[in-house]
Amino acid sequence: MGAKDLTQVERHIFLCNGTACNEKGAEGVVVLLRQMVKEIGMDTRIHTTRTRCNGRCDDGPIVIIQPDGVWYGAVTPSVAQEIVLDHLSDNLVVDSHILYRWGASIITSQVKPRP
Repeated sequence: MGAKDLTQVERHIFLCNGTACNEKGAEGVVVLLRQMVKEIGMDTRIHTTRTRCNGRCDDGPIVIIQPDGVWYGAVTPSVAQEIVLDHLSDNLVVDSHILYRWGASIITSQVKPRP
């Protein structure tokens, strides 16, 4: 496998693989997203990391894109495809699935935060 040249990385994608997200299909999201990133030739510029829980289990599967500061929720394989084609390729955020944007004062979720 070797070591990735991190000097070429422009974006880092965190893919939740916590228990709740996995129960909602996170594995399919990871596989498709990684495959598409490679197919469109962006695998040297985009690094992906599977994470454990990101604290928004009810909104999962969660995909976080840095340094953009965008959290996507309820990500299915078809939403992952939109994220790759729109956000990663064309810098167009997929508004329909934004959970949170860095610096925002609200979380776009139907789930109320726990006290």
